[in-house]
Amino acid sequence: MAGRLKQQSRLLDLIANPFRRPFVLLRPIRLIREAYFIAN
Repeated sequence: MAGRLKQQSRLLDLIANPFRRPFVLLRPIRLIREAYFIAN
């Protein structure tokens, strides 16, 4: 059971990684952009 769950989570990580990466990159950009708009 535990081994099967590990395999599933590993597959989900592989599937989610390419989708997660742009969000991780966009998050700081969005924070900087919001701070920039607030400053102006």
